[in-house]
Amino acid sequence: QFTAINKRGRHLAGASLLKLVVMPAIMWSCCAFFMVPMQYTAIALIFAALPGSALSFILAKQLGGDSSLMANIVTVQTCLSMITLPIILSLIS
Repeated sequence: QFTAINKRGRHLAGASLLKLVVMPAIMWSCCAFFMVPMQYTAIALIFAALPGSALSFILAKQLGGDSSLMANIVTVQTCLSMITLPIILSLIS
């Protein structure tokens, strides 16, 4: 429901920024600090840059969380990862 995305834009933007930008930056910093070889750093960055799992929607629904918000977060992160993932992959290689 795209109308729900407009209502919770601030929450969606924050969750997407943290997951798609901040988390890969933290992962890269940790790998650089611990001098992890580049091939393992690349793997860690790819996993850190992936969007949130669709299973989080099911978990939110079963545990009484805000499943509508979680569905929107997964949708927005998946769409945004089409932009951020190629950028991160180009920085790795």
